Amino acid sequence: MDTAYFREFNHSDQCEMHFFLDTEVADIGRVKEEIKAVRQKSDTVASLLQHIKNKLQKILLDKEMVNLELKENENNVENNVSTDIPVVLRRENKHVKGTMVLKNFPASLKQGNVFLEVFEQKFPVVVNAPFIKQIKLPSVLYANFTIQPTKFHAIYADNTKSLYYWYKSIDKLHWEEIGKGFIYLLKEEDVGHYIKIVCIPFSECKVRGPSAQTISENVVELMGELPTCPFEKRHEFTRTKLKGLEFRIVSYNILADRYTADSESYAYCSPKALAIDYRKQLILRELLGYNADIICLQEVDNKHYTGYFKKKFNEINFGSVYHRKGNRIPEGLACIFNKTRYNIKESKHIVMSIEVQRHKVFSYIWNIIKKNEELKALFLRQSTSLQVSVLQDKQTKRCIIVGNTHLFYHPDADHIRLLQVNMAAAYLNMIKRRYLRDGVDVSVVFCGDFNSNPEKSLLDYMLQGRISPEHEDCIKIHENGKALLYHEFIFESACGTPKYTNYTPDFKGCLDYIFIESNRLNVERTVPLMDEEELGKYEGLPNEFYPSDHLALVADLRFKSRGMTL
Repeated sequence: MDTAYFREFNHSDQCEMHFFLDTEVADIGRVKEEIKAVRQKSDTVASLLQHIKNKLQKILLDKEMVNLELKENENNVENNVSTDIPVVLRRENKHVKGTMVLKNFPASLKQGNVFLEVFEQKFPVVVNAPFIKQIKLPSVLYANFTIQPTKFHAIYADNTKSLYYWYKSIDKLHWEEIGKGFIYLLKEEDVGHYIKIVCIPFSECKVRGPSAQTISENVVELMGELPTCPFEKRHEFTRTKLKGLEFRIVSYNILADRYTADSESYAYCSPKALAIDYRKQLILRELLGYNADIICLQEVDNKHYTGYFKKKFNEINFGSVYHRKGNRIPEGLACIFNKTRYNIKESKHIVMSIEVQRHKVFSYIWNIIKKNEELKALFLRQSTSLQVSVLQDKQTKRCIIVGNTHLFYHPDADHIRLLQVNMAAAYLNMIKRRYLRDGVDVSVVFCGDFNSNPEKSLLDYMLQGRISPEHEDCIKIHENGKALLYHEFIFESACGTPKYTNYTPDFKGCLDYIFIESNRLNVERTVPLMDEEELGKYEGLPNEFYPSDHLALVADLRFKSRGMTL
């Protein structure tokens, strides 16, 4: 017997009745349709049933018109669709009250089983059963790499209790089961086959929902040998590892896979080169060639950090910490460090839109923001995060406070980025002061994709430590046009202001920086970036030879000999 699913949506004031109609209707013929009727929770049962009737009315009318077109004398044929379509909800042969508000409907099911009757079909009603709203596989499949859905949106489903089955087929007609589980390792014998995943969702209480499936667009293929890439010339500057008072740090936005799938910005790049299984190998090769001690990454997909990068770096005795952007978006920040050299003292992560309202170190900036309603609304919508890792050198006992961030991207939001970097500096300074009070020699390095080119207010603010209240960005911030913003660091940009750290068809410029305390650290050397002639060979990044739309910043730093001061 088929089932009707009634669901409440947690993040809206709506609910839905969902079922599949498969019945014979007099004078119309066979009707096979998926029906989804959405109503407000404040609506009534009668409203929901009428909405279902209206949907069915349209379906039957459309089907009848098709039938009429097949008849010779269509002008003489009368409309046979009845306006009184039988749609009822019953409990023990009694109608469910039409005046019942839908938000109360789930609780009413405790009084006994309810059935939805449509024409001759009878559906038991199940409330809040798990449901797969979206499931999609990668467009490019490589043998010897794991596969999992690139898009997967389920409601009321428990991933640990749901079932997943993998199949392969040459013709999409005859399928062979090849695996189980949410992730499957594609094998060489799968080459030339389409791949299908079937999901049977279960809730935490083991309630079963309707199964969902999807089939890959393309067949599995072998990747082939990776090319020689221009970034390998940069490795000539990093062949040796550093020691003593010197350390090497990398900052790199590696381009999250979730932003490439449906984006027209990368239409010039072949799907095979854009595939994350291809790009992540180049990213790893590039990073390993820098022989870095500390690596700060932005736009790291959660699943690829867990399933690939974390494991690969762990194999060479590198530890790592990872935080999702805003604690909710499936990409975020990673700090990777050489465990041979460093112990991690602590790791922090703040979501700026949350902490600005409740942490005392941000009280000054919150008092400014909350007075400007438009500014407050925009600032609080952002998921921008700051990751802080405190690493202690095992030999020198000096500590490095490593900040890592990816600021708000919108080109017209310089004032938002100015507030965000002000918060980051205040938080880093708070942690630094705590270590100094404990007698620890500590220095701050602040890495990231700041989404701000050198001509904007952010760079001057970071280097000068303050910004004029009359600056146009401060005028956007403060209700009276006078926002006093400052920080207490003496920062310099370790890699200067390269012409390009981001190179796409839509934008080419410098967005990435490694800020260091110039009174505590020296820049010994930096690894040169690709010049304009080299980058100009390509329409944009990424491509077959560059795994990201950004370029990695690499700097060799040295501790200065100095006393400890607040």
